[in-house]
Amino acid sequence: MLTECFFGFLVIAFTKWIYDRLTQKRCTVPGPYGLPLIGNMHQIIKSPLPLLEKWRKTYGDVYKINVAMSDVVVVHGEAIYEVLVTKSDDYAGRPPNERFGIVNDYQDILTRSADAQWKDYRKIAHQGLRQYGTGFDRIEQISMDEIQDCVERFDREDPFDPYEDMYLTVANIALIVLMGERFDKNDDMFKLTVKVDRDSLRVFGINCAYMDILPWTMNIPHESGRIFKEARVGMNTLKELCVKKTKKTFDGDNLRGVFDAIFKEQEKRKNTDQPLSDTVFKGISLNLIIAAIVTTSTALKSMIAYLLDYPDIQEKLHKEIDDAIGERIPTLEDRKRMPYTEAFILESLRFMSHIPFAIPHETMVDVTLNGYYIPKGTQVWTNLYSLHHDERYFKSREALTRSSMGLHHDERYFPDPWTFKPDRFLDDAGELIPTDQRKLLMPFGAGRRVCVGEQMARVRIFLFMTTMLQRYEFLPEKPGCPPNYDPRDGVMGTVLKMKDYKIRVKKRD
Repeated sequence: MLTECFFGFLVIAFTKWIYDRLTQKRCTVPGPYGLPLIGNMHQIIKSPLPLLEKWRKTYGDVYKINVAMSDVVVVHGEAIYEVLVTKSDDYAGRPPNERFGIVNDYQDILTRSADAQWKDYRKIAHQGLRQYGTGFDRIEQISMDEIQDCVERFDREDPFDPYEDMYLTVANIALIVLMGERFDKNDDMFKLTVKVDRDSLRVFGINCAYMDILPWTMNIPHESGRIFKEARVGMNTLKELCVKKTKKTFDGDNLRGVFDAIFKEQEKRKNTDQPLSDTVFKGISLNLIIAAIVTTSTALKSMIAYLLDYPDIQEKLHKEIDDAIGERIPTLEDRKRMPYTEAFILESLRFMSHIPFAIPHETMVDVTLNGYYIPKGTQVWTNLYSLHHDERYFKSREALTRSSMGLHHDERYFPDPWTFKPDRFLDDAGELIPTDQRKLLMPFGAGRRVCVGEQMARVRIFLFMTTMLQRYEFLPEKPGCPPNYDPRDGVMGTVLKMKDYKIRVKKRD
């Protein structure tokens, strides 16, 4: 029976493919040939990043692959800026697929195409952040309380893996801001949040894209299918708990977190022509939790590693912190006086490229990109990892002068893209280069669909790194043996993570 169903599915899929090929205007983007029915799917599952880069060198910045009879346009280089920023409205869709559908049936910010409802959902999330405290003042206060606790946990003489403590700090800041409540790492709610976060990272990566085209594979015995089922159950449970917990203890005169502000908006909209359903409330809640935790904890893991790999850079950071802050507690205002620290953070985000691909986009209309025709409803992947390591933009003065970034500096500031050098983001006077001159750095995406948690992430990253560096010198697990981390050795999923490592810390005088 199972075999008959499988072949029946193949016949239906193949018939649809033939019909589409005969009736629709075809995408003219070139690309590699694949196998019948499955296309290039078997190739990208194994090792996507090196293979996609190989195809870029063969076909150019815009090429297409085939994933089980569906065209996917992969975009590299400056064409990414056109997709995400210049013509973002044209590419603001989300492709319907099985993995997106289980998140919240497309009733959220992350998985829904950019229609009127999506705009409303995003507005609700931003209003919730604004209503909770004034600007980032409250987030800064919460962040510093948790970071100071982490400083104390780092106060040890034996080598240790810093990630668990950093993750606990980042997650608790997020949960306090969102729910108004701090959790112990042994709390069931916290454990569930961690599991959902980690499971979703594993099953929403490019290497599990086959589930979108062949959804029945979710139900056959294999590791990714098992984790996918667990992720679905966990996400549903976490959404229910967030909304239930918020409603049960809500006090309209005392907003404890962003979820309270969203619930207040839900109550306000009752009996109006634009109500806010519990389904949408749950979807936005889950989006904010994931966005607020995953990017920051992953970025911090790489930044600590680079301090071990480049002790001369760590020394410069220590000096700038001593000059700009001294012994007092760091604040966000200090960012204006600390260009080297900001450059270090930018270079870390570029070098690791912890979000190697923006979440898949879909064309909302027929478009033309780099001279190629792409029909409406085509899935588009933007390869941010490739962009951030493109030698055309991160190599030499000559290459940069030719690029649209318009930078003019001494060549020593711009080594190849696989060299870690914060100076590439500083001008001749040692000041941070303007944002319009680093427009091709997009660690959180860009344009209309930029990560909703970007600003919160940047706040926590700056405060965490300055506070830790003010207190400690970071050393490798074994003297003289730094980890030498390279993003090409990272662990691929929804985000690109470094492998685990251990550190030693030494209190600074």
